[in-house]
Amino acid sequence: MSRGIIILGSVAILSVMVNLFLAGNLFGLHFRGAPPPPMEFERRLTDMWRDMPQADQPVAKAIVAKHHDLIMEKLGALRPSNRAAGGVVRAGSFDAEAARRAFDDTNQRLTEFRTAIQDTVIEIASKISPEGRKHLRVPGGGF
Repeated sequence: MSRGIIILGSVAILSVMVNLFLAGNLFGLHFRGAPPPPMEFERRLTDMWRDMPQADQPVAKAIVAKHHDLIMEKLGALRPSNRAAGGVVRAGSFDAEAARRAFDDTNQRLTEFRTAIQDTVIEIASKISPEGRKHLRVPGGGF
């Protein structure tokens, strides 16, 4: 074999190995239940006003900014609670009462998170035009 073919083959094998490593890492994060990066949800918040008429966008943006920290705080409390409930269910020795408590905690945190988003959406809807409300996007597809 020529030296060029050996080098090209080595580069191709190395490339495949790196791609498999990166794909395996992404799948591992997904299946371990790692939370999505916070920026993903923040993008969904900014998408709320994306299709609104220009006159309504600054109003919606200001309201989301006002509620942003509370929404992110509630989301931050929900994620570990959800992971903890999953851990209780997958534990070596199953405790039904512990699972109920963990799910109750997760449900409470989910309700608090959804309420923060609902309050934001309601405030936006009350302060923008009817045309703007037609284009108001609600994170999570509605509540």
